[in-house]
Amino acid sequence: MFKNNDQREIQRKLRILRYAKEIGHVAKTCRYFGIGRSSFYRRRQAYAEREMNQVQEECRRAEENYGSELLNLVAAEGCLKKLVEIDAAHSFAGRHAPKILEQF
Repeated sequence: MFKNNDQREIQRKLRILRYAKEIGHVAKTCRYFGIGRSSFYRRRQAYAEREMNQVQEECRRAEENYGSELLNLVAAEGCLKKLVEIDAAHSFAGRHAPKILEQF
């Protein structure tokens, strides 16, 4: 029950922020939902900070995975180059996927 109340409150706050963005008028939004403008601006600031933290976390994860993903791509490229050197594979790729051969 406690979790549902928290979720309901979060959804209400998000509804307020979306409504303000949709109509583009903070004062009208605050009157409609019965909240003060200072409360609205605090909520908007908290939401923006949370979004920024999420973006920073995604960037951090991408940077951590960059090295291993690059290594996998280099290894795959090497395997494909060797595969293209085989005559049967080269002719097959030429018939079914000529764009691949353009890369090598």
